[in-house]
Amino acid sequence: MMNNAKRASSDCVYDDTGSNLVSKTKLLCVTAILALLMVTAFPSARGTGDAVVEVATHMPKAHYRSSAIWTGTEALVFGGTDDIDVLADIVAYSTSGNSASLRGVLPDATMTSPAIWDGHYVFTFAGENSSSRQSRVLRYDPVNNVTTLMTARLPTTRIGAAAVWDGHDVFVFGGHNGTAIEAKVFRYNTTTNSFSVMSASMPVGAGGTSVVWTGKDIYIFGGKTNAGASNQILKYDPQTDTMTQVDATLPSPRFHTSAVWDGENAYIFGGNDGAHALSDIVRFTPATSEVKLLAEKLPGPREMTTAIWDGNAAYIFGGLSNVILPLDEIVRFRLGGETADWSGLWIGLVIAVAVIIVVALLSMRPNKKHA
Repeated sequence: MMNNAKRASSDCVYDDTGSNLVSKTKLLCVTAILALLMVTAFPSARGTGDAVVEVATHMPKAHYRSSAIWTGTEALVFGGTDDIDVLADIVAYSTSGNSASLRGVLPDATMTSPAIWDGHYVFTFAGENSSSRQSRVLRYDPVNNVTTLMTARLPTTRIGAAAVWDGHDVFVFGGHNGTAIEAKVFRYNTTTNSFSVMSASMPVGAGGTSVVWTGKDIYIFGGKTNAGASNQILKYDPQTDTMTQVDATLPSPRFHTSAVWDGENAYIFGGNDGAHALSDIVRFTPATSEVKLLAEKLPGPREMTTAIWDGNAAYIFGGLSNVILPLDEIVRFRLGGETADWSGLWIGLVIAVAVIIVVALLSMRPNKKHA
C-alpha cells in the first residue's frame, strides 16, 4: 500500500501525462506571455529623436533681411540685400522639388519688410529701399504674378518690424521708425485696407523680433531694445488685445532671429546676441512654457534669416554669417520627434526568446520510469 502511494506521488511529479502536463503547458504559456509583455514594454520607453539639419539647396543670390511665406504649395521669398544692392527679387522655392527660381520682381527694391500670407495674397509691410525707410503696404498676387501698392500706410516709416496673420487680420509689432524703437501694435484689415492702433503694446520698444501664430495666441521672441538684446518672450492675445510677458525666457538675449510654428512648438533660429551671430535652434512649447536649446545647430552662425514651415519641415533662407557675409543657403530642419528605443527592443526580443526556449526545453524532459 505504501509503495503504491509513493509511486502515485512520483507519477504526479515526473509523468508528463495528466495534470502535470497541463501544469507545464500553463507554465510555458504564462512565461511566453510575460516575455512578450517584456518585449512590448521596451518600445514604450521613448526618447526625442534627433532632428536633421542640412543644406537643402541654394538661392539664386546670397541675401539677408528678406521675408518669406508659405502658400501651401511653395515658399515665396521677397527682397533683401546681397550687401551691394537692395533686391526686388521674388524667389519661388518648391520644397517637394527642392528647387529655387526667380518668379518676378517687386515694383521697388525692399528689405526688412515682413510678409504674411492670407490664403490669397502676400502682404508686405514698410521696410527700406535703396534710399529711405518706407511705411507702405504691398500686395502680391502669386497666381497672376502682380504686385499692387495699397493706399493704406503705417502711421510712420519703420524697419525691423515683425508681422503675423491670425486668420482674420495682420498684426505688426515694433520696429525702428527712424528716431525711436516702437512698442506699438498695429492691426491691418486686408478687406478694408485700413490700419488701427491697438490698446496693448509691448513692455518696451523692440525691433528685430520674430513672431508665430499658434491658432490662439501670438508669441514674440527676443528683439533689440534701447537697452540692447532681449531674451523676453511675449504673448499677445488678439481676441482680448492683451499683451503679457511669459515667465520663460530665451536661453540668452538675441535679436534678428526667425521663427516657425509646427502646430505644437515654436522653433527660433539663429540671431545675434549683441556680440556675434548665433547658430542656435531654440524650441519653445507654449503648453508647458518650456524653452529648450537643442543640441542640433544651424550649419553656421547666422542672423537676419527668414523661415517658413511647410507642414513637414522648416526651411531657413539666407542670412548674414558671423564673418559678415551674406549666405545663399536654404537650410532644411526636419524634426525627429518621439522615436522608439530600438536597441532596447532587440534586447527585449533576445531575453524573451531565451526564456521561451529554456521553458520549452524543461517541459520536454523525459519521463521518469518507476518499477
